Amino acid sequence: MIKGVIIILEKITKILQEYKNDNALQIKNSSTFEELALDSLDLVQLIIDVEEEFDIIIETNKRITTVAQLMDLIKKAKA
Repeated sequence: MIKGVIIILEKITKILQEYKNDNALQIKNSSTFEELALDSLDLVQLIIDVEEEFDIIIETNKRITTVAQLMDLIKKAKA
């Protein structure tokens, strides 16, 4: 299970590095989207990119504010 979490985090990191055009961008589970300077439109694009990368549909009515929350949604959608 730990390996799967690492792979998800690596993929999210790659997506965000490409989106922000910053290969040095460091992402942790605890990173917030505010810390990463992502606004609501950026977050929508991130969700779209994540859905495409993982071939899933993320459905939530809750506000996603951290990478850990996004990772939980990915794991649930893949289950």
